[in-house]
Amino acid sequence: MLALLLVFVAQSPVLQESFTSGQKTLTWVSYFHQIDSTLTPDDSMIVVQDSTTPEGDGWAGLVLQAGGSPSGIAYAEDHIFSDSLTVEAWIYTQVTPAMGPYNGLVFFVDPVTGGYYSLIADFDSDGRIRVAHHDTSFMPNVIHVWTASNGDFQLPSVSSWHRFRLVYQNRQIWVYFDGTLLPGCPIQDNTGGIPVGYIGFYTFIFSGTASTSVDGIVAYDSPIVGVTEGNDWENTPVIFYSGGRLNISGLNSGIHIFRVFDIAGRRIIYRRFTGERLSVPMRSGVYVIRLDERTERIAVVR
Repeated sequence: MLALLLVFVAQSPVLQESFTSGQKTLTWVSYFHQIDSTLTPDDSMIVVQDSTTPEGDGWAGLVLQAGGSPSGIAYAEDHIFSDSLTVEAWIYTQVTPAMGPYNGLVFFVDPVTGGYYSLIADFDSDGRIRVAHHDTSFMPNVIHVWTASNGDFQLPSVSSWHRFRLVYQNRQIWVYFDGTLLPGCPIQDNTGGIPVGYIGFYTFIFSGTASTSVDGIVAYDSPIVGVTEGNDWENTPVIFYSGGRLNISGLNSGIHIFRVFDIAGRRIIYRRFTGERLSVPMRSGVYVIRLDERTERIAVVR
């Protein structure tokens, strides 16, 4: 099956937040206070000291379920995303034998008419990761569920920090847990939800109060600025995906350097090779590829 090669222009994140020195750089707002002003805005983002943060600066953001809100949602009103996005963050997921709490992120949050999408970790006895759309009834329209019992991911044994990444493009969703693409991606979004709005973070418990700690938040608009379908890269070389491998052929003889980066910019493959072809194992996902000094491209591998 051919990869879809897309023109790529490197870009900076449109949103970043690490709560360094106990400060917020983004404008965080309570979703439910916007929907119903009688609810107190206690579920907006606060900054707390936390010596366990993966970034090591001793500060994290905290979202609370409080003030009578159905759940806790804080979103950043600094940027509106439309149709596509990439969001990545450290989230402290709570592992408990009881029901809840849920910890996660939200995207395409619409505080005017109501509604949002969610990606949540439900690490109680259910042991699952779920992506869903919520309309104004606040009941989730589940898009997909991954379960540890099915071997979709390894359930943490204790409450701890984990890296979540979500990519939404052309009504398709890719979800990564600790850098690993979850099986079945891309997942098709058939909910009819409107993919326009803000990104934020989420907590929920059926009874009592709950919180979600977050850190190292990075979000991008879609890096795609143009599309060429097929398997050619400036006519030569030919790059295609087949049998779980990314294959390159039609190179000039000599020494070549092939590099692959994940969507967050981390290099995951480096090959220095001699010859006219190369084949490397690749999982499904979204990657930035560079061959010698050619223009970077995004490869959506399915």
